[in-house]
Amino acid sequence: MAGLREIPCIIKDIAEERVLMESLIENLHRKDLTDFERENAIHELWTNKEALGFKTTSELANAMGVPSQNVENDIDAWEFRHEEGGIPPSTPTYIIARGKGLPVEERKTIIEKVEKGDYQAQEAYTAIKVLRKAPDFIKKELLKSKSHLTPKMAETIVEKLPNEEEQNLVLEEIKCQRLTEDEVENRVREIQRAKEMGEPLRKEMGVQEGIIYTVGEYECPHCERHYLIKCDGKRDWVE
Repeated sequence: MAGLREIPCIIKDIAEERVLMESLIENLHRKDLTDFERENAIHELWTNKEALGFKTTSELANAMGVPSQNVENDIDAWEFRHEEGGIPPSTPTYIIARGKGLPVEERKTIIEKVEKGDYQAQEAYTAIKVLRKAPDFIKKELLKSKSHLTPKMAETIVEKLPNEEEQNLVLEEIKCQRLTEDEVENRVREIQRAKEMGEPLRKEMGVQEGIIYTVGEYECPHCERHYLIKCDGKRDWVE
């Protein structure tokens, strides 16, 4: 088809059990494989490591010319997909592998949020980092399907406020007042200054008559309805 009678080529005499590996190496360097396909191929190589003469993932990685961590991530992601099921082939390997060590349900929830578009890659990384050290009430809120608590907010709270009472205070303000990420940063600084000065950590909300304020928000566990509490500036509930 190319109109050539001769081409430069390399002819290899390869044992049958190494054909898969040679094909995989070629495709890896051409970047023709999806994450899902690569995981399957590397898992098959790892399953046949004795026949191929490998003992460790490092030896396999060296033979393929890729970092050892990449091979370990592919094997871990393959195992998680097949042990738990329901993980879409489109889910990137790095998202699955980054959650290694987390409880299964937490790991699956992060994957679901990425698939739904709720989290970008960096947000998923931040959420996973927070889940490794956050108290249960932060984890629960972060993993909710609809939450005003973003991974960055959670990271700010957990890293800068070691006291759980202070963490919970900011979390409640996020839920009730729908604070932005910048406002959370400012609120955390206010709490840190208040502690240094021995002042109250809570701040009173300044209200003005004639303006409607959203001062509360919650989901009822009994009727499963979502409620907003609003005030008209005269300390009368209007909704």
